[in-house]
Amino acid sequence: MIGINGSVVVNFQSFWNKVQIVATDDSGNNVYFDEVGFTGLHRSDPWLAEVTYDAGTGDWDVSLDGNSVISANFGLDEAVTLTGNSAYVGLGAATGLGFDNNDALSWELQAVPEPATFLALGLGLLALRRKR
Repeated sequence: MIGINGSVVVNFQSFWNKVQIVATDDSGNNVYFDEVGFTGLHRSDPWLAEVTYDAGTGDWDVSLDGNSVISANFGLDEAVTLTGNSAYVGLGAATGLGFDNNDALSWELQAVPEPATFLALGLGLLALRRKR
């Protein structure tokens, strides 16, 4: 099993040219598992990975160099118990008994507010405008 209880892991196995999505709940039970082969991970030049998650639909998509590689559909709340609106996000690398060079040259996290937040913001702005 990859990851820890109550986690979602997107695993790039560059030595084996595989990409996985693994989700486990707080008890360690698999919520979701899928793995695909993707030739092109084990190379010397950098590659760009993008992981997107839509909380409204539960859709996950993992793209490499702009090409969708693996998709899934499950809610984050099926695996992760959030305290308030907090979550840990991180990077890790391992090769097992193989050898590969794993360098994260840069990364970013973009949290997009849910539609209800936009609606509340819009109504608030409308109320301010009407008050004037």
